[in-house]
Amino acid sequence: MKEPIIIVIVLFIIFGFAYEPLKKSNLNRNNSVNNPSAIGKTNNATGDTDSEHLSNKEIAENIKEAKKEIEKLEKNLNAEIAKNKRSPYYGKINMSSIYGLRQNNPDKEYIYLSTNLNKNESVKITGWFL
Repeated sequence: MKEPIIIVIVLFIIFGFAYEPLKKSNLNRNNSVNNPSAIGKTNNATGDTDSEHLSNKEIAENIKEAKKEIEKLEKNLNAEIAKNKRSPYYGKINMSSIYGLRQNNPDKEYIYLSTNLNKNESVKITGWFL
């Protein structure tokens, strides 16, 4: 009585091992036909693309528009970063007329500063350096 049961179990295991590769090959065949990464689906019989998907030209235009938008955002971001790095005195203090540049004696070097401040506004220049 034990021998027929063992034979049936062994045949069942062998059938299971043989069926698994066939099942995987069928899945691979289906995946290659309906590839989700494809831009457009094609009908096997006609080769026509579905109207749901964009054409390559429309996709290229969308990519160009996205690149332009990215460049615009980068330009705006760089402008904002430059504004944040500015001195708090930007536009309020002007430096002009630099005299004695590269002199051996630092006492002979002069810079003229002019201001564009409001009446009640003051600026401490102690500790400034170039």
